[in-house]
Amino acid sequence: MSTWTVVGNDTAARIFCSDKDADFRELRTFTNPANRQHGRDLKSDRYGRSQHGSGQSESYEEPDVRQHERERFAEMVAQHVSDAYRNKDFSRLYLVCSPRFLGELRKQLPQTVLHAVTLEIPRNIVTHSESDIRKHLPESI
Repeated sequence: MSTWTVVGNDTAARIFCSDKDADFRELRTFTNPANRQHGRDLKSDRYGRSQHGSGQSESYEEPDVRQHERERFAEMVAQHVSDAYRNKDFSRLYLVCSPRFLGELRKQLPQTVLHAVTLEIPRNIVTHSESDIRKHLPESI
């Protein structure tokens, strides 16, 4: 059975595969262009105020749009990994992600998939070359 490695941060995630028949190779890349935008460019409209019958007004708090985008991106990557695990595409999972993205990804992955995680490295190397990423992983994958 093969091993999948997810290398990611808030902006991009790359999925690699290695098994007995083939060497370490990239399967898929996900990008999150919304994370590079300024927070004010991500929201569609400003939050306003509401009037109560008593003449008092109240302002609405603006949600953290960037955090919401990070969660959505982690959810998308986690869904792809979960589907692949359910299809038995891999048996072991390595996570090499920036600390913040690693936390978000852990929240989004189902418990069954988390049991397949055999290595976690909190490091942001998503822009590194495939050979450099491979150097951060155990020899026997």
